[in-house]
Amino acid sequence: MMPDHQSGVDFIKQIIDTNPTQPKYYYYLGVALTDSNQLDQAGEAYRRAITLDPNYAEAYYNLGVILHKQGQLEEAVQAYQQTLEISPRYADAYHNLGALRYRQNRLEEAVQAYRELILIDEGNLDAYYDLATIFRQQGRVEDLIDCYEKILQIKPTNISIAHMISVLKGEAGDEVPLAYIEKLFDGYAESYDLHMVESLECQIPLLLRQKLDKITGQLRFNNVVDLGCGTGLSGQTFRDVSTRLTGVDISSQMIEVAKEKNIYDYLEVNDLMTFFGSKREKFDLFISADVFGYIGELDSIFKGVSETADDHAHFLFSVENYDQEEASSSNLSYVVRPSGRVAHSKRYITDLIDQYQFSLEHCEETTIRKDYDRPVSGDLYRLRKL
Repeated sequence: MMPDHQSGVDFIKQIIDTNPTQPKYYYYLGVALTDSNQLDQAGEAYRRAITLDPNYAEAYYNLGVILHKQGQLEEAVQAYQQTLEISPRYADAYHNLGALRYRQNRLEEAVQAYRELILIDEGNLDAYYDLATIFRQQGRVEDLIDCYEKILQIKPTNISIAHMISVLKGEAGDEVPLAYIEKLFDGYAESYDLHMVESLECQIPLLLRQKLDKITGQLRFNNVVDLGCGTGLSGQTFRDVSTRLTGVDISSQMIEVAKEKNIYDYLEVNDLMTFFGSKREKFDLFISADVFGYIGELDSIFKGVSETADDHAHFLFSVENYDQEEASSSNLSYVVRPSGRVAHSKRYITDLIDQYQFSLEHCEETTIRKDYDRPVSGDLYRLRKL
């Protein structure tokens, strides 16, 4: 416990000793105890304030926050609901109630809480973002579009939301805008590792490494490049077989996180096409794990890899599946999904392999990630330069 917090607690207790019937002092005690992380005692202080003043909305709300933190979810719901019964325009209570119901997977009740919040505060961006998460999870495209359009009205410069509206309306171009990708991953950098491994259950770097080891064993590579290296998940996986390891990513924030891990010999902030256009060195191993889901046309990437590949270099990458029957009927090489990610057809990848003189050493269909607990199917490729 921090000494200044304890002194605050002791001071308020002295005031209570001389004024034991004032509910506001118990409320202040609850705040001080919460700041000092004495949550059980804080809860008791708020309950005492409520006993003295049954209409003390703030005390009910703070009690709800304490119970929420402690995982006593139904008790927290009751505290938030009591807050709103006393003070129907208590915006934070609606927001926390929505978040709690979402945590319980009671999505319609979460939606109702967020809608009530918006009636009070129609410019509340957090409520719209939280609603959008639910609508995307439920596949409610029209509601999701409406939600995104409300966000764009409040924040017209939001590139990511503007792009997603275009995607959902079927108006997106063939390419995912670089500005969208950069903004997406800059905002994602600090939580990226945890989100990819735990929430999305993405094991692509490890799976690609396993496919390589089956052929090469522990063979070391002289010059390895991690295309779209992000925070270094692939770099960590391939560092022990890399004499020199380069990482390139469009997100400066992701690169900063990667630097802190001290994995790479060289890191560069750049898009992949520009990176290849400036390179004269040769690589004998190319890695691109969960990157092509944000790139539509891959011709430039394959051309860049082909031109900078050493003799018989390996090229490992993953793509999200584009259903073969769907691909045949639409004759598209790739599509932008409602998730904003790009899925490529096998036919398109096969054509690129032939065009840029690679041999297909291995292709395996697998689950490459989860999307709201639903498996996303993809292909893992291992190519060799001819």
